[in-house]
Amino acid sequence: MLTVSEIIDRTRDVIRLRQLSWSTEQCYCGWIIRYIRFAKKLDRKLKHEQKMEAFLTMLAREGEVAAGTQNQAFNAIKFLYTEVFRWKLGDVNGLRAKKKVHARHCPSESEVLALLKTLDNTPASPMRLIMALLYGAGLRVNEALELRLTDVRLADGHIVIRDPKNGHDRWAKIPHLLALSIKRQMDYAKQVFAADQERHPPLPLHIPGALSRKYPRSPFTVGWMFLFPAPRPLKEPRTHRMVRWHMPDWLVQRACKSACEDAGLIAAITPHCLRHGFATHFRGDIRDLQELLGHKSLETTQIYRHPALERAESPLDRLLA
Repeated sequence: MLTVSEIIDRTRDVIRLRQLSWSTEQCYCGWIIRYIRFAKKLDRKLKHEQKMEAFLTMLAREGEVAAGTQNQAFNAIKFLYTEVFRWKLGDVNGLRAKKKVHARHCPSESEVLALLKTLDNTPASPMRLIMALLYGAGLRVNEALELRLTDVRLADGHIVIRDPKNGHDRWAKIPHLLALSIKRQMDYAKQVFAADQERHPPLPLHIPGALSRKYPRSPFTVGWMFLFPAPRPLKEPRTHRMVRWHMPDWLVQRACKSACEDAGLIAAITPHCLRHGFATHFRGDIRDLQELLGHKSLETTQIYRHPALERAESPLDRLLA
């Protein structure tokens, strides 16, 4: 019988074979460890499906977790059975947490302007440029931070978003007002890359495993340099070697929170809210917006439009007119 440590090692091997992200690996392994500890307390005669049902029910009833969290746990355990152990699973009918529908927070144009004015903007800490790019191009936080110099096509006025959430690369337009700032940021990134290559030994760039094997010179090629490099070398969690990575997302989150407080904004604005702002304030065809946001379904894009509010008239306004 395999130990917990051996099961986790096998899970990590399969995850890396599937080329899933480090965050997915950490998430899945965490849920699997928690599930194994829970399953040990159950009757050994129970089927795997029954154990999963009991675990999911416990999360919903006792843990009071959100529906998304419960789905995350379900996917992790399903991955263990179907991908790691290669077992077939039947129906799993545990108590499911109710999925709540929350209104997406969209900052107003004045709030976005106040936020941008408060942020610092130096080449080593280009927070204003990052936030402006999220709002001006409708990017997710990591889509902006993971941009490499080869993905920025200033002459054509667009950037290429590689390996986004749905796995399909897409194009995004560079706002005209950001072109000069992006050019300066590219020059700074090149300077950091040159300094890294003068080290002994040269400091490599972070390149995903499959790409680094396919392009062995990529860690030492300027085109693969991040547009927003981290202020100092970081350790790769899987290989434990020091590399030049992109700026961590927690730095952006922290800068955004601090800027909101300094600007006196009542409603908390996260970096992802700026993507919502782009979608809501976008003026153009909704199918163009769908392409720019990278949505698979048009229904997802339509969430950002509020035609009922635009057509509605308050009876109070009519009464006191």
